[in-house]
Amino acid sequence: MTTVSRNRVLGATAFVLGAGAVVAGDPRASGARHDEFVSAVSVAEWLRERQPLQLIDVRSADSFNEFHVPRAMHVPLVELSGFQPDPAATVVVYGAESRISWRAKRILEKTGHRRVLVLDGGVRAWLFEIISPTVSRHASGAEREAFDRVAELSRYFGGVPRVIDGSDDRSAASTSSMLEATRRRSCAF
Repeated sequence: MTTVSRNRVLGATAFVLGAGAVVAGDPRASGARHDEFVSAVSVAEWLRERQPLQLIDVRSADSFNEFHVPRAMHVPLVELSGFQPDPAATVVVYGAESRISWRAKRILEKTGHRRVLVLDGGVRAWLFEIISPTVSRHASGAEREAFDRVAELSRYFGGVPRVIDGSDDRSAASTSSMLEATRRRSCAF
């Protein structure tokens, strides 16, 4: 096999494996239902309304100590099988990755808890949607109305909602840069 042929085969193999990893890492791609996820905005509303809610952070202890959603408790993934959630509460789990959160959800369901949801987007969603939400100065009336609702929640949790010029490229911002900005504003938990 020539070098060019080998490179083509390796390139095609890498593409297939990469595409498979993307699909395997997203629980929705493997049949997860939309109602098994909850948005950061809904969690913030439930927290503010003091709904029976139990938030479980399955990230590392260092990540949890750096920042976590208010009222969350740290329970490592390896300890979940022995954890007994409050049966009257809705349990919301989140981790560093969707597949880890999804695994935590399945472990808790096997312990008998039926109302377990995954925080859609995890801590990153909480940071971007609650702590630092943005809306374009040129947003439509409906977009501004939705933003006003989120801005009120944001201020409740110590966030800083902002009106920006143009679009806000959140894909370029890292979670660590958001955490640093949150710490500087003194709204880390």
